[in-house]
Amino acid sequence: MDLIHARVGRQVLAGIGPAGRGQNQALAYVRLRDWDLRQKPGLRAKAVAGRAMVALSRLKQASIYVVPPPPVIELGNATGFDFMLQDRGGLGHDQLSQARDQLLGMAARDPRLVRVRPNGMPDVPQYKVDVDWERAGTLGVPVSGIQSYLATAFGGSYVNDFVQGGRVKRVYA
Repeated sequence: MDLIHARVGRQVLAGIGPAGRGQNQALAYVRLRDWDLRQKPGLRAKAVAGRAMVALSRLKQASIYVVPPPPVIELGNATGFDFMLQDRGGLGHDQLSQARDQLLGMAARDPRLVRVRPNGMPDVPQYKVDVDWERAGTLGVPVSGIQSYLATAFGGSYVNDFVQGGRVKRVYA
């Protein structure tokens, strides 16, 4: 283990891991040597984690991922942060969206920040479908038929397979 300049103590959790709980899961917390003993750039946490990942990826019996801790523990394991923008002036949704885009543009030009992106889904039109259930029942249309139709219309649905050029291809509507 001296290859990666670290030592494993009693910080191993068997039976739980990033993919859930099970006998094939585990977490291990590796404590690096003190900063005074790791002054060279190759001994920093990210460099050590990179070498460990290369060495441990050679094991065919397991999938092992080495994740160094974030620079500031309170900011999470993604070594990043979330920034929430609020419309405290009551300017409205359009102004807030413009302010967000302006802020993202400024962040993209700052060399200290990387992979800056909005956290969330873009605004899209929403539909409200009002089904007259009483009339559908009177006409003999089953609820499952209405739900199936709406699912196909707004999402898509598997129809069948066909063969083309010796390959089976799926058909979706």
